[in-house]
Amino acid sequence: MGGAGVHGDYLQVYGPDINATRILYNTTVQNGGITQGFFADNTKSAEIAGNTFTGDFNFFVSGSGPNTNPAALTGAFNVHDNYFDPTQHIGP
Repeated sequence: MGGAGVHGDYLQVYGPDINATRILYNTTVQNGGITQGFFADNTKSAEIAGNTFTGDFNFFVSGSGPNTNPAALTGAFNVHDNYFDPTQHIGP
C-alpha cells in the first residue's frame, strides 16, 4: 500500500448487516506509518475489550467511519479494559 493519504487499519469489520462484532484480547505494535486501529462499521452491537495498543496511531477505535450507517447500531457498543499507550499517538 502506498501513496498520499493512504493508511492501514489493524482490523476493519465492515458489511451491510453485521449482527455483532467482538474484538477481544489482541496486542498491536506499530512503528512508523499510520493506522486507524480497530473499526466496527455497520454493526448492530460491538465489544472491543482486553486489547493493548502501542505505537503510531491516529485513532485507536472507531464505531462508524465515513460512508457507513451509524443508525445500524441498535445495541450496546462497549469499549472497556483496553490499554492505550499515548506516548506516540499522532491524532486528535
